[in-house]
Amino acid sequence: MMDTPLVSILIPNFNYARYLERCLESALTQRYDNLQVVFVDNHSTDESYDIALDFRSRFKDRIRVYRNNENIGGSQNCLKAISLMDPRTKCHIYLSSDDFFHPTLVERCMDIMEKHPSVGFVITHRNAIDENDRITEEIPFYNCDCVIPGPKQMEVFMMAGIGVSTQCFRKRSAEIAGESLFPYRFDVAGDWFSNFCLATTSDMGYIQEPLCTYRTHSTNVTTNAIRNLTNSVEHVLLIHAFQEIAASLDRPAVCERLGSALEKLGTMCL
Repeated sequence: MMDTPLVSILIPNFNYARYLERCLESALTQRYDNLQVVFVDNHSTDESYDIALDFRSRFKDRIRVYRNNENIGGSQNCLKAISLMDPRTKCHIYLSSDDFFHPTLVERCMDIMEKHPSVGFVITHRNAIDENDRITEEIPFYNCDCVIPGPKQMEVFMMAGIGVSTQCFRKRSAEIAGESLFPYRFDVAGDWFSNFCLATTSDMGYIQEPLCTYRTHSTNVTTNAIRNLTNSVEHVLLIHAFQEIAASLDRPAVCERLGSALEKLGTMCL
C-alpha cells in the first residue's frame, strides 16, 4: 500500500445526516488502497456526528472524524479539512456530504495522473440526484476521455464552469502552485475559480464516465444563489478575475474571450 501515493477524501458536513451514510460508504469502499477520509462536522444539530463515529468504529484508521465546537461557516470548514489531512497526502478531493462516489473514482483518476505527469487535476463526469433519490443522467462536457493542455482549458473555463468540487480530483502540488493566484474570494463560484487556477499551472484530465453523483435540492448553496442572483453577480466578477490572471500570465487567447464570455453570461441571466 505504501508504494502508492496517499489520497485524502475531504468531507465537510453540516446537518446532512439524511444523506451521510451513502456518502461515507462510497468514500470508504473505494478500490484504491492508500486512502484516508477526513470528516469535519460543522457543529451539526442532527445525527451527523454519531453516524461518522459509527463509520470510524467500522473502518478504524481509514477515517479521521472531527467536530467543530461552533459553526465556523462552510468555506472555513473546507479549509479546516485541508489543514487536518495527513501531510503526506499527494492528491485529494472534496466530497460534499450529500453526494457520493463510484467505487473506482480515485483509482481511475490516479491512473490518469500516473500516465500523464503533467496533469494536475482530473474532472470526472457526473450524474445528478434530487431530494427523492431520482437520478438524472447529464450530458458529458467532452465526448471522450482526454487530457487537455492547461492554457487551452483556461480558454474553456472563460466560457463555462465544468465541475463542482465533488468532480475535481487534485494533485496537492498543483493546487499549492495555484494558490498564489488566489487574491479573490468567491462564495458561490469558488469551484470554478479554483479549477481555472489549477489550469494555469498544469494540464487537466477528463473522464467521460459519471464517477460521482451530485445532489440538487432546495437547501443547497447553488439553489439559493440562483434565487437571490448572487450567482449572476459573482460570475461577472469571476470572468473579470480570469481575464486579469490570464493577462498577468501573458495568455492573450484567454483574454480575447472576455467579450464572448460576458455576452453568454448576460443571455443566461436574462
